[in-house]
Amino acid sequence: MNRDARPHGVLSPFAGLGKWSRNGVAAVLFSSTTFAATPSSLAAPTSPPPALSPEPDPWFGQDKALHFGLSFALASGGYALGVATTEERWAGVLIGGGVALGLGATKEGLDAAGLGQPSWRDMAWNVVGAALGLGVSVAFDAALRGPEPSR
Repeated sequence: MNRDARPHGVLSPFAGLGKWSRNGVAAVLFSSTTFAATPSSLAAPTSPPPALSPEPDPWFGQDKALHFGLSFALASGGYALGVATTEERWAGVLIGGGVALGLGATKEGLDAAGLGQPSWRDMAWNVVGAALGLGVSVAFDAALRGPEPSR
């Protein structure tokens, strides 16, 4: 089946543009999702009142926003890279998820080795950020390129 053809004979808006023009979609996807998930746009207040958050590792601290934002950006960037190189959504999801969760786990592992304070809550925000980044990336990709053809 023609990769640019949609079901019922409707052509994709990218039909006939060639591989590099379609891959330009991935670059736009990467830049837009990375901009949308910058840590400064997601950061919580730097010091919550002590009466509201007496625990040392709050769920909604500034570091959690950084974990979420960076994982979101890494996952969407990895997805864009995977789709740009292979033109397969599943490869983009594997690369994006692997990059985001791999780097998050590496950071927490280094913290556990004595280079910081390890937190399973940090890793939970890494997972949430990666999942949301991949979900947004796949949704944008499907909206721009249409549904993936069945094999």
